[in-house]
Amino acid sequence: MFYQKLVFINREEHANLKLDPITDYLFAATADSVPVAGVEFSELAREMPVVFAVSPDGSAMPVALMALRDGENLFVTESGAWDGRYVPAFIRRYPFALADNGTGRYALCYDEAHTGFGTEAGEPLFKADGELAERLAGTLDFLENVRVHFDETHEFTKWLVENQLLVPTDAKVTLRSNNQEFRLAGFHVVDSEKFGQLSGEALESAFRKGFIGWVFAHYQSLGNLDALGTRLSMRMEQDVKKAPPAVH
Repeated sequence: MFYQKLVFINREEHANLKLDPITDYLFAATADSVPVAGVEFSELAREMPVVFAVSPDGSAMPVALMALRDGENLFVTESGAWDGRYVPAFIRRYPFALADNGTGRYALCYDEAHTGFGTEAGEPLFKADGELAERLAGTLDFLENVRVHFDETHEFTKWLVENQLLVPTDAKVTLRSNNQEFRLAGFHVVDSEKFGQLSGEALESAFRKGFIGWVFAHYQSLGNLDALGTRLSMRMEQDVKKAPPAVH
């Protein structure tokens, strides 16, 4: 993704570290998809398709599609503004993250490659007494909430896999502006027929944990594939207008 060099934050080593506030989303301009949590599905369903990436070991992760072409984010404008209603938590947490510190516990990290970090300008990460500054403390709370939501999502995808509800699929999007076709392959969706046949403990467990609503939000989100096509058409038209005139 957009993280380049994650480093664990140390109170002594980084006592003087400061961060200039991030004012744009250019760091995510080439992110065509990002992992998302189940609690985000209802917001995402308004404008982004939510599908599932399945690893060779059979585990799965929901991702929000933000483009039809690799290395492009149709929600980040040329100036770096976010052109959408909702920003996925995976993007909002940048340039910080939580990672296993080798002891089975999560620790706070930052992307050392992010140019906003330094010791001269910006907001301090720590107070003079070594305690977390207010902004970093708030960031840590946010990151811990995100981690909890992703843990819940792991339980959701585990339930999907155990009940064999994920099936591979592909999609074709035709741009209305020029009839150009884009094919998306390699992702999975919840099989509607198998989902409709759930009963007994599998169905009761899904209701208890709130998974049913997440599945329906996933289905609703798939209608946004054409919306991505509309966004791509608009971007391609803008690119044509910005292109220098041909020399004959």
